[in-house]
Amino acid sequence: MNIKKFQLCIAGLFFLISNFIAFSGADFPPLTGFLWIISTTSIIALIQYFYSGWLLPQIGKSRTFLLTLNLFAVIGAALSLIFAIFTDELHSHIFDWMFIVIYGFLVYGIVFWLVNKIISRFIKM
Repeated sequence: MNIKKFQLCIAGLFFLISNFIAFSGADFPPLTGFLWIISTTSIIALIQYFYSGWLLPQIGKSRTFLLTLNLFAVIGAALSLIFAIFTDELHSHIFDWMFIVIYGFLVYGIVFWLVNKIISRFIKM
């Protein structure tokens, strides 16, 4: 498998799986606000696509793990703030909300880095 196919696969799988999880917890039919979730996961999948293109050739360097964690922490912080700004109910617990979202993104960042580390052996660079 070449690097472009892998980038497309990992971004596409993220998009499909995350939207499936969100859709399975949503009302049926989903409300119009569900479009924000789809657009958010599209943006994150696009970021992953370009980041994995940089990450795969660099994965042997020790700094890539911390850079990946920083990237996903920043994405989580930005998303939690954006969603908190547009939601009235979360203002009293905004730090709890931010902690949960950032923690979830950090866990996903670790999984993302590990998958890239394992798959990098099989990718033609």
